[in-house]
This record gives sequence, structure tokens and C-alpha cells, in this order.
Amino acid sequence: MKKNTLLFILFLLSTLLIVNTQLLGFESIITDSNLLEEPFPFNPYTYDNSEPNLTRVTFGQVDDSEILCIDIGDADNDGDNDIVLGTYPYGLVVLYENVDTEYSNEFVYRVIANFSDIQQVFPVYVNDVVIRDLEGTGNNSILIGNLYWKGGYNGDVVRFDKTITGWEQTEILNGLTTPILGGVYSIAVGEIGSDDTRVVVVGEGGVDNLGNSNVTVYKKESSVWTTEDVAITNQSRVDVCIGDYTSVYDGNEIVYCTNSVNSTLGYVANEGSVYYNNIIANYTIRAGHSPPYTTFMNVNMGDFEGDGIEELIVAIDTTILDADIIKIYNETHEVTIAQDMHFI
Repeated sequence: MKKNTLLFILFLLSTLLIVNTQLLGFESIITDSNLLEEPFPFNPYTYDNSEPNLTRVTFGQVDDSEILCIDIGDADNDGDNDIVLGTYPYGLVVLYENVDTEYSNEFVYRVIANFSDIQQVFPVYVNDVVIRDLEGTGNNSILIGNLYWKGGYNGDVVRFDKTITGWEQTEILNGLTTPILGGVYSIAVGEIGSDDTRVVVVGEGGVDNLGNSNVTVYKKESSVWTTEDVAITNQSRVDVCIGDYTSVYDGNEIVYCTNSVNSTLGYVANEGSVYYNNIIANYTIRAGHSPPYTTFMNVNMGDFEGDGIEELIVAIDTTILDADIIKIYNETHEVTIAQDMHFI
């Protein structure tokens, strides 16, 4: 689940998350009071069951913070879906952990990471969080991509796992002493290519007008994460997803877009050890126009029409046309499905 879909979910979550208790069984929420100390005061939730068969849960905000990203999945591998949020400026990662009891499911509210403390810098952007099985073992982890300033814009891809003693940082995929130059903007996890190789894909760059923001593939080989830049964009803020975009290549491809004055939409195919970078569309600076420019914002793959075929769904900020757009792309054509949407 990537940013265009997640931003919509985030809008709902930040105002009012509506949960059908008959389907999900979310009957109450509790908090871990030990995690609610200053200087980060929270109002974790309010609970309203006034309407039959409908539970409204309003999740309170992190004071003085903005929620930048969200994912939903079974983070602690107990069979129940949890909610994880990434924030700015303290770089907090907040988990609403769905915990089984004898009679109901309950949310436990936890702060599992404070990257301002970890990095000893301020501010820190947690630009993406995902809940995925990174190694094909059947166990999910939380993967976090961040951005901070430490002698330049840098970032890390950090893994957290639920252990017998609680939530722990278990890996930094890019290494403890080798931060990602330009920071991390997006993360995708899945299988690519004809051999369905499981990879972590990182879209780099969380800053405007930052050059050399790459699409980078991380693969676990003999307990070590290897990396390869598969698309060098020379642009900024690269959003990524994984899906079966084209029949030209076997298996899934990496789809990406760059949010920059020269904005690119493309995909990377994989055959064995070789990666092929292909451009789908491009917006360039137009004479006579001043910034901001038309840019690709977010990408996602999914079976939008319910026909068993995945489509590429793209959010576009078309400032020049004074209309934001959502488009579907496939191998032969593109279709605008929504326009004049000024919330993108």
C-alpha cells in the first residue's frame, strides 16, 4: 500500500476512523501509559459506540507533530492487523498494536522509535513506514524510511521487529555507518522479475531540487543486504511501488515517479541480474511558466477494475492546468479518472 492510497486513508484516520465491529471485532482500546511521558504528550483515542453495529474511533494527534505516512498490517505476527504511523519533526514511529484478549481485540498505543533521540538531530522526517515480510519467512517486520540533516541530507532504512522483550531495532539495511545521501522518501517490498526475487525497493530524496535521487534495490544474500541503483533520476523525492505493469517482461516491475521540476514516470524491469529502466511519461519545465510545475506525485499498482489485471494509478499535481488529476496507465493508453481534486 503506497502513498496515494495511504494519504487518503491518512485523511480518514486523522479525522475519524470508522470500524465495523461485526467484521473486525475492535471493541476497545487501551494505552501503555509508560510510553506517554513528556516531552511528547498524546491524546491517544476517543471511543464512541453510540450507533448500533458501528464503532467510531478518533485517534488523537501527536502534539506538535505531523503524520507523514501510514501502513496497516500484522506487525507483531499475531493474526490481527495493526496500524503504524510515521511523523515529523521528532521522527516518532507510533504503533497502534491490536492485541487479543480473552473477550475482545484491543489497541495498545506504543511509540516504538524516536529518531530525534536515536540520531541526536532535529528535525527528522519519517517519510515512509511499511509492514511486510522482508525475507519470505512468513514473519512481518516494520520497515522505516527517514530523512534528517547531519552534515547534509541523509537517511536510513531501519527495521523493527517484535521480540520476546518488546519492539527492537534489529537492522539498518544501508549499514550503521553508510547513511543514504539525500534521505529516504518511499519504500516498497515485494517480488520482481521472472524468478520472483524478494526485494526492498527504496525511493531516495526527501528534499526539493535534490539531484541524484535513485531507485535502489536491496536484496538479502547470505544474511547481508546488497544494494544496486537501478534507476538514477537526478531529480528529487522518488515514490516507488511494485506490480505487474507490462507483459513485455515476466513477473513484477518496479514503478517509480519523481516529484521535481523535471518530473518522470517510469518502470524498471528485472531479468536475472540485469535491470532495464523504461520511461512512461515525463513533464519538463515549460517556457513562460513559473514554479510550481506539473509533477507526478505518487504511484500505486492494483486491480482497479476487478478484472484480474493490475493497473498503474498515478496522482499528478497539474498546477499549470489548475487541476489535480488521478490517472490510470497501462501499456497502450492512459485514462483520467478524477480531476480538479485540490487535496493532492
